[in-house]
Amino acid sequence: MKRTLLAAVLLWPSLLMAELKLFVVEPGAENAVGDSFTIPTTAAGDYTDTVFRLRNTGSSAVSLYGLNVAGSRFTFASLPTLPVNVASNGTVDFTIRFQPVTSGTYSAYLNVNGSRLTVLVATAGSSYVVTLTGESTAVELRTGNTVDFGTVTTGSSASRQFSISNPTSQPVTINAVTVSGDSFAGPDGVSAPLVIEAGASVSFGVAFAPTVAEAQQGALTIDHRSFTLSGAGKAAVFPKLSISLTPETLTGGKQVKVRISLESKSESTGAGKLSVAFTPDSSTSGDDPALLFPASGSRSIAFTVTEGEELARFSSLTETEFQTGTTAGSIVFTATLGSHTETLTVTIPAASVAVDSAKCLRGASSLDLQISGFDTSQSASRLTFRFYDLTGTVISPGSITVDAESAFKKYFSSATLGGQFLLRAVFPVNGNVLQVGAFEATVTNSIGTVTVPRTAVQQ
Repeated sequence: MKRTLLAAVLLWPSLLMAELKLFVVEPGAENAVGDSFTIPTTAAGDYTDTVFRLRNTGSSAVSLYGLNVAGSRFTFASLPTLPVNVASNGTVDFTIRFQPVTSGTYSAYLNVNGSRLTVLVATAGSSYVVTLTGESTAVELRTGNTVDFGTVTTGSSASRQFSISNPTSQPVTINAVTVSGDSFAGPDGVSAPLVIEAGASVSFGVAFAPTVAEAQQGALTIDHRSFTLSGAGKAAVFPKLSISLTPETLTGGKQVKVRISLESKSESTGAGKLSVAFTPDSSTSGDDPALLFPASGSRSIAFTVTEGEELARFSSLTETEFQTGTTAGSIVFTATLGSHTETLTVTIPAASVAVDSAKCLRGASSLDLQISGFDTSQSASRLTFRFYDLTGTVISPGSITVDAESAFKKYFSSATLGGQFLLRAVFPVNGNVLQVGAFEATVTNSIGTVTVPRTAVQQ
């Protein structure tokens, strides 16, 4: 009976080891580790951290009470608190650091619960070199070093340039280059996997663009090597805004210049928005789609403010154009930048009809007259026409007056183009239509009367 008990006790550690399987944790995967595992080549003076995972593949919990790495220059960078019970299919992660000081080949035993699980093999020597460039002096980075991006205003960005060089006599393959951290972006200019030939190098950038005013951290990871990225965001501070128009007094159917000025030179760089809201004078008037910023094709447009400048910029320009539309009403410009909001209210007045073009086409026995323009008041009512013969004499019956008030009201009540209109009037001709040489017209609305000057009839 004593012999049997002794055999059971001796078998217990080996049974535990059969249930605890070792894996190496790599980006997006875990891979089984066999009797030995090779640590990536590490430059003397640098270090490599490798994350391992013990998984309980048995059907019952296993106690992990011993974890040891025996070998020069191998240590634990992270280690779980022992003992710990590992549930069925449960896992325990730990990190082993290889940190050589001289070139050579190194090895260590990884022991779990007093039993050797695998042999770790590593080589120290020449490897790829990561350098922070773009500064007055290039700085070679060691694993774990911190690259500081400084303090950056929210809405702005700062960048740092890096290079990976291969000082060895053989090509070096880089399988992954990643940047993590909410406010950090990159790498810009390189994508993995990549092969760096002997003596060659590649360069790339990393950007820091904070969205909040607080300290930020991220990481640049190149294969197994990781470098800390740090920076701080600060709240943007902007001077008070003012909006100005050229010309200051607006009329319908025009393009005006809009400029945003700052009370003083800006202490920060940032982005804002200029928008407009329109209220027509008449409750029966619909919206006016022609009232917009041509550069954006809408009623809002982005602008930027640069540190040290006193004028906002629309792309690269210090002013932008705005179309006043063709409907009388009130326009409110609103500029927003940081905590500042500034408004400017202007009006498009009701005015006499504006005629953009007029023509008369001669038919076989009629005249087809077309007038295009806009009426900001949307109150056009009376039309008067007069025709002349080839000698300039008024053709009988002289002036022809048409009451078009109801027609215009009906049109504007359903129009979707603001105050714009295209008037077409067809006149039958008794006699020789070829003798009609020109026409004149007047259009009257609630503000006044406009005359279309004498215009030749077209063939």
